[in-house]
Amino acid sequence: MKLPAKEYRFCFLTPCFCGTADADPKKVQLRVPPIRGHLRHWHRALFNPKDCNQVWGSAAGEGESSRISGVLTDQFKKEESLPILPHKDSKQQVKRQALGEGSQAAITLQRLPECTDEDWNHAQRAVRLWLLVGGLGLRVNRAAGSVWPLDHAPQSKEEFAKELQELEFRWHVVLLGQGKGLKPPQLRKIASDTPKSPPEVFGSAKPRCPSPLKMKVVQLGSEACLLLLAKKKETIEEARKNLQNREAWNKLGENWLDLLAP
Repeated sequence: MKLPAKEYRFCFLTPCFCGTADADPKKVQLRVPPIRGHLRHWHRALFNPKDCNQVWGSAAGEGESSRISGVLTDQFKKEESLPILPHKDSKQQVKRQALGEGSQAAITLQRLPECTDEDWNHAQRAVRLWLLVGGLGLRVNRAAGSVWPLDHAPQSKEEFAKELQELEFRWHVVLLGQGKGLKPPQLRKIASDTPKSPPEVFGSAKPRCPSPLKMKVVQLGSEACLLLLAKKKETIEEARKNLQNREAWNKLGENWLDLLAP
């Protein structure tokens, strides 16, 4: 019996700094393991760690085999040397090889024999959520590597909000920059320009503290916008208080549209 498979085609709205397995900064390579890592993250956001380990496998304890396999089935790459921190002036710029804006790829999920109908459903929902609110690579929390579906992409904020609700996503999601005519590179540059404090909102490098605030560029019809996401409403509110008076962020306007507010 042939088991079902499903292909997901996507593009990068912003440059993706995805390195090789040996972390060579002079090379760029799209690989399945990092994508699976992001899929696991968004799977946990929809369900729970136990469900995630059951579907995607786990090396912890006695270990669990993955019930889903994934393979990259197509790629169109535009390799470029681009700044990691685009908001910095030219003297402070550090460049790195990246998959440039407009690069495309496809990943195909294959259902394995032990995969239940529920496992298969949950895996597909995780992939769709990743395509809508996630990304890949270095500086992904600041809108680098923003992925976007090439098939059945939402064309309006209403369609976008409806699909997030149907996926039962429970994070707080805010949409910015609608009607401002900004392009993805401009939005990524704004997203990159964040303060160093408070670290509980924006994270920190030393000591290492991941940012609970996620940013992503999205494409609704012909218009690019910036998405902000956080598990807690307070994170979004604190971010707004610290960002709304920054010169770069003023370009987005004062309308912080609550796309999803569980």
